[in-house]
Amino acid sequence: SYKYLIVSPGMEIFWDRIQGLKENLGFNGVCSNYAFDTVESTWKEIHNFKGGRAIFTFPNTPIKCGGAPQKIMYLAEDFFRKMQIRNQCEILFASAGAQIFSVKKYAEKLSAILQKRDIHTLFNNNLVAIDGLKREAYFKNLETQQESVIRYDMIHVTPSMGSPVFIRKSPLADKDGWISVDKFTLQHTKYPNIFGLGDASSLPTSRTGAAIRKQAPTLVKNLVSFSRGLPLSAKDDGYTSLLGVFLLLARKIHRVMVGAILVYSIAYWLILKRQKPLIEEKLRISEPKKVNGLLGSLNYFATGNSYDQNPTFLRC
Repeated sequence: SYKYLIVSPGMEIFWDRIQGLKENLGFNGVCSNYAFDTVESTWKEIHNFKGGRAIFTFPNTPIKCGGAPQKIMYLAEDFFRKMQIRNQCEILFASAGAQIFSVKKYAEKLSAILQKRDIHTLFNNNLVAIDGLKREAYFKNLETQQESVIRYDMIHVTPSMGSPVFIRKSPLADKDGWISVDKFTLQHTKYPNIFGLGDASSLPTSRTGAAIRKQAPTLVKNLVSFSRGLPLSAKDDGYTSLLGVFLLLARKIHRVMVGAILVYSIAYWLILKRQKPLIEEKLRISEPKKVNGLLGSLNYFATGNSYDQNPTFLRC
């Protein structure tokens, strides 16, 4: 029994919704950063890639960290350039979504980068099956319901995800299976002594660690108020953040408010513009050749320059 209940079970990954995925994961050119046991195969596939078609997928469900499927694609593309095999590679982003990103401002910027980097896109197509021996990926067009087959040499799969089965089958779930909570107070819409947050909640925001970091203080304040018989005054503003190399394209860290109102910070300007001379002075003895691949990718997506064009940024 309980007096108050806070529910935050996270999301469940449905590997079996893509036929052939589980048995091929880590083999036959198939990899995924969402698989703990085989995550290292992603780097092996990228590192051993000698050319051909590399596919990166995005499913028709909400996922943990909505930017992750793009991040690994951009990092792989940059690595292929570094290895001087980019001309032998075809990169395809196959997404069940209608566009590259849900926020128009960033979608336009990302689309320009995709074109510049010669990354092909296939939208409104959901991966439904993999034939590892033939290295073929089967996609269903969500508009026409027609299926197509695309051969691959490497494929990074982002699987379908959703709330855990025990939540979907419980009285806590809404019609879509998420924990039904008020989007401002995080209190359950039916049971007032229950609160929910995180990836499995019905909150209308991207499912990220940054989001739950902001949700937690709101929930705590409202739970304390509820326990004391006071009004729930704390309000969640829908904050989320997809911090990664691809959001540096916009050169700002963003927050998405409830109602899709964008609020920008000046973090990029403060860190890279004002502090650059100080950082450069302190790290003057650093050697740019020893910078790892991630920092090189950050430089590339933040400035548009390659590794060698901006060694000062890499040192920073």
